[in-house]
Amino acid sequence: MIRRLLFIWTIAVLSLSILYGCSAPALTGIPSGTADQGTPNPIADQFKAQGMSLVQQGNYKDAITAFNQAIPLQPQNSELYLDRGVAYDLSGDIDTAIGDYTKAIAFNNQDFTPYYLRGRDYILKGTFDPAMADLNKAIELNPNYAQAYQYRGVIYSAQKQYDKAIADYTKSIDLQPAAVTYYNRANSHYLNKESDAAIADLTKAIELDPKYTHAYYNRGAIYWADDNYTMALADLNKAIDLDSTYAVAYFTRGQVNEALGNKADAIADFNAAVARTTNQMIIDNARSELKSLGQ
Repeated sequence: MIRRLLFIWTIAVLSLSILYGCSAPALTGIPSGTADQGTPNPIADQFKAQGMSLVQQGNYKDAITAFNQAIPLQPQNSELYLDRGVAYDLSGDIDTAIGDYTKAIAFNNQDFTPYYLRGRDYILKGTFDPAMADLNKAIELNPNYAQAYQYRGVIYSAQKQYDKAIADYTKSIDLQPAAVTYYNRANSHYLNKESDAAIADLTKAIELDPKYTHAYYNRGAIYWADDNYTMALADLNKAIDLDSTYAVAYFTRGQVNEALGNKADAIADFNAAVARTTNQMIIDNARSELKSLGQ
């Protein structure tokens, strides 16, 4: 038997809907900063309103077209570049979104919002140095915006600066408790060899979001690593109940069942893991476990 923890989900990057504080992607949920709207223009305002409505409908292509019509009428309106950047973000065009956030900053460098959003996109691209600079600036301009600390914590965690990550997640929680922040702080605690603190944070994340599949899996995986098989089995069962395609949860549950002497259940779990993934590491490990069980 491979007696080890196969995988821990280490970072949860916030979705755009969470970013903007709304249940569905919507420009109206963008954190309020101090955007400079330039000289008033009613026609530009109409195009802007149209663009925002289209984004709320998920029609990002036409939303971008509407913002394109508004911008020549108010070329120094930082808010229009910000809004168009969000539409590009939601359409998956991160590079163009970054360009628009940069334009928004050029016309108003005192609004924290484009720094924050550009920093988030740099994280998604894996370019942490400019992301850190942007998030530091966003925090300087608005020290009470929880999600800026959340994202800076993601950078620190990726850089293995776990104490700093934990401090930022804690600040974010103090400002705005959220399941994803407890989840991310739990992972930093775990990677910092603080299993008890990790379990406590995952428990809080589950309390805030009872359907948080990865939180159940990670807590179960930590229990498994700590030889707490009963608790591990309960959490892995719940993760699989929530997502029947969760291959790594089947694999880890197979290890737990094997440790408990539940051979038939372990075989079923390892076979289920192989059937539900294309991840070669999981497949190879599951087949190795099956071979050790005489399959």
